[in-house]
Amino acid sequence: MFQEFHESLKDPDIKLVSFDLFDTLVYRYLFHPSDIFLKLQETESVQSCGLSHFADKRQFFENRARQMRDDKEDISLYEVYSHFVKDAAAFVESELQIEDRYIYANALLDGWIGMAHAAGKRVVITSDFYLSAEELEQIALYKLQNSHLISRVYVSGQEGVLKSTGNLFKRVMAEESVKPEQILHVGDKHKNDHIAPKNLGIKTIYTGLSGSIQKAYEIERAFLTQKPHLLQASRQHVASHSPYPKGAKENIFYEIGSYVFAPALYAFSYWTLELCLARGLTQINCLMREGRIFKKSLESVKNSDKRFADIQINLIYASRASLFFPYLHDDKIDDAHMIYGDMSVGEYYKLCRIKPSSNEVIKYIDEDLRKSKNIFTETHERVYDLVFSDIESRKDEIKQASHTQAELFREHLKQLDYTKESILLDFGGSGSMFGIIDKLLKEEAPSTYILFFEQKKVLQNSLKIESFFPYRDEFKKSCDAILTYAPIIEALFNADEGTTVALKRSGSLVIPVLGRSNKSFFEQFFAFDRGVLEFIAYVNQDEKLHKTASDEERLSYAQIIHRLLVAPTKQEAQTLGTLPFEQDAEGLRHETFLDEISLAYLKKEGIENYFFNLIKHNNRSALKCFWPHGEIARHDDTLLAKMHNPEFFVSPNHNDVSDIIKQLREKEISSLSIFGAGTFLDDLFLEIEELGIKINFIADSNAKNNPRRVYGHNVLHPSELLAHGEKIFVIASGSFYKQMKEQLQFLAKEFSQEIEIITVRDHE
Repeated sequence: MFQEFHESLKDPDIKLVSFDLFDTLVYRYLFHPSDIFLKLQETESVQSCGLSHFADKRQFFENRARQMRDDKEDISLYEVYSHFVKDAAAFVESELQIEDRYIYANALLDGWIGMAHAAGKRVVITSDFYLSAEELEQIALYKLQNSHLISRVYVSGQEGVLKSTGNLFKRVMAEESVKPEQILHVGDKHKNDHIAPKNLGIKTIYTGLSGSIQKAYEIERAFLTQKPHLLQASRQHVASHSPYPKGAKENIFYEIGSYVFAPALYAFSYWTLELCLARGLTQINCLMREGRIFKKSLESVKNSDKRFADIQINLIYASRASLFFPYLHDDKIDDAHMIYGDMSVGEYYKLCRIKPSSNEVIKYIDEDLRKSKNIFTETHERVYDLVFSDIESRKDEIKQASHTQAELFREHLKQLDYTKESILLDFGGSGSMFGIIDKLLKEEAPSTYILFFEQKKVLQNSLKIESFFPYRDEFKKSCDAILTYAPIIEALFNADEGTTVALKRSGSLVIPVLGRSNKSFFEQFFAFDRGVLEFIAYVNQDEKLHKTASDEERLSYAQIIHRLLVAPTKQEAQTLGTLPFEQDAEGLRHETFLDEISLAYLKKEGIENYFFNLIKHNNRSALKCFWPHGEIARHDDTLLAKMHNPEFFVSPNHNDVSDIIKQLREKEISSLSIFGAGTFLDDLFLEIEELGIKINFIADSNAKNNPRRVYGHNVLHPSELLAHGEKIFVIASGSFYKQMKEQLQFLAKEFSQEIEIITVRDHE
């Protein structure tokens, strides 16, 4: 993108460079532009006016003002407020003050203004927005270092014409006396900044989100209960400036790194470093293999803040395989099934660091250890019993091998200048690795243990374990999803780093013995790391973002990762589905998350049956697939989003809303309840309120699984409304109204009640 801009400036025919403003030259510290109304709603000036549901009304009356405009294509902010408040000017000023507080400059694109001016090009702003040029200067333009190089601002709210129709660009051409081929326009909206100007013959550089990230963003909006306000613009910016070609595999890995995982890794790193300062700790030890990405992220954050300069960050090469020490601490062998459930007999012997001494056992060396309980030799002995009889008879040999490895591990820590005044950091789950190391180091064990995420059965002992994503009520769903599909995240975090099988001496050093690694994905894993680190580097430039994440922000980062796992886009599913993951101690057997067996099963069942079986059972074994959500998504990624929020991808039709309102006027109804709490409701609710009709309840079929409040109402299940004796229902849907009507009729029959249902007539 930068190269394209640089080359365009060399074109002598280009006389004028036009920039979009919002989400191009400046960003907001918000998830979605309309969130500014929620911030305004919280101010004393708005609350003192007694306006209920202010944010909803602000958006509603903006839409109303646009519908009522005369010969203009756009409106002013003053016109919006004049529709529903007496002192419109005061509210305009309040909104400008809030906008000013949340807007910040995009340093990269700000620099492009200087480059364009230096190349001898005139620079203008061309923006579809409801403010005047003077108001934009008041809240946004002054934050650009190169604002003095901008010769003029063309804004739709002042000019009365829009970019999206092409007329604002025509106004620019007329006023600047340039032809279309003499203009280069830079912006982030596909229709307004790319299609519309291109149709006029204007050269464009599109800075917005790629199709895959745009889809992920749309799904997220339906998915998140908490919005990642401060980091949203940063993740969109970095993801949209991928250095890789759009169709390249590396591009998807870069986007997943920068858009999905980077916010969590940045916040996790900052949170961990702040914890070090708070507890007077001087060292962080990251357990391999996930430790590699944690160390990179921690160091990137550390290097941006002098307060963290004295904190040492190490990689500790350890794994369950390398720290499996049977008989070392007592005469009972640990349960290997809890370490590697699918290991073979031979793999278990490798863990114990001995070779089978029984020829009978050698015959069954490749059999599954658990299944060996049901396998009998010719002499009618269970193979499982033979294995553990052999193991038990050689406990001293195993204990000696374990003792040697334990000593090597302690030496490994000494080489890292290990101190017990430190943090031991691991990816997550139950914290079982912490228990192993704590038992091994005893009084030299670290003072603090940290997990990236925590599962329900976290290690219950005297260890002080902190978790970035704790297993509390609000985090449970996300933590469960991360645990269920942890191998997918581990495959990304581990990259091509092999499992630590053991430690050995090499001269004066102790070095890890690594299992086989997969080098075929090296470029893709590098792109993932690059996305994470370029995001952190970008965020490091803005001191306003340097703070420990609140519980709400941490929850949003957990939900972003949760979304990837249970509602991926088609491209995300196709990309992650081909990743290899290890199924044994040494990484010798590789499988993928989506394979031909799961594909064949889906084709046999049909995607709808497969989808409904997932909803009903959520059983991976029954669906013959490790990642059924990914299998569905690579065929139809809208199904999973609809499962989470059925109305989200259905655009409410203005004619449908008008039809329902017309029916309500004819019936002269005084009160009612609404069935449907999706996006259709957003257009319908205030229209009903405008009629003076009382809204008793709002219901939704998903209310029990997704409790929430909408427009000041607790969303209930429709059966609860019938239990209240509710008689009149309006169905807030333009697509699923038939199914919803049938559901209400069925429930009414069960409750022996007569009800009236008002729905869209156009489709009847």
